[in-house]
Amino acid sequence: LPSANNMADTLARWSFGSTREYVAYANSLALSLGMKQTTITDASGYAPETVSTASDLVILASVAMREPVLAQIVAQSSATIPVQGEVKNVNWLLGTDGVNGIKTGNTDQAGGCFMVSASRTLPDGTKKTVIAVILGAPTRNNAITDSKPLLNAVATNYIPVKLATKGQIIGYYSVSWNKNVMAVAKNDLMVTTWRGTSMKPMVALSDAKVPMSAGAVVGKISVKNHTESSDVVLSSEIKSPPLGWRFRRAYQL
Repeated sequence: LPSANNMADTLARWSFGSTREYVAYANSLALSLGMKQTTITDASGYAPETVSTASDLVILASVAMREPVLAQIVAQSSATIPVQGEVKNVNWLLGTDGVNGIKTGNTDQAGGCFMVSASRTLPDGTKKTVIAVILGAPTRNNAITDSKPLLNAVATNYIPVKLATKGQIIGYYSVSWNKNVMAVAKNDLMVTTWRGTSMKPMVALSDAKVPMSAGAVVGKISVKNHTESSDVVLSSEIKSPPLGWRFRRAYQL
């Protein structure tokens, strides 16, 4: 909806006691979210000293859209405001091609800016919320128009990547009374991500408690910031140590 800088200041004072207290909180929150290139000096963002980057604002938008109340607000094509009456949303993409938010903006210093959220169907058939940010466009309408190629790029650039194959060796369990036992991926691990994104699988294995049968789950392989994962299982059983091995062990001790 159209900006109301006076309302932002009023809400900041109502919520935090003063704009100064709000600014301190907002900068602390931005840092905690990983927005390291953002400086907040006022409640509305109108001040030239309040600055950020597109990548930082994508982080902010992602967090905001996980809040149901905020997501509902930014999806409104119009709203009735006390005293003011009905106001129209200036995001003219809203409600078309899956667009469900978020915010337009323009100042002399920042140029035309647009933070957009849209629902997209990925090549694997799953639906994702895609967020893009345009900054420094000649006008607000230019910023909105420039967001379309970014949203449409999802179809060719959001691709499935196989990080582990079913049966792939993930690790070994050393068994001194027998040969080592492999720990393998139970299933393929497919992660859909932006083309060129560097991803490093994380492996967590538990201690083996003998005896353990083949196929027993001993851990998990996953990727940071993704929900996809695969169990890690034993490729063969780990038997209890034989009696002779126990006697020799006890004698050595």
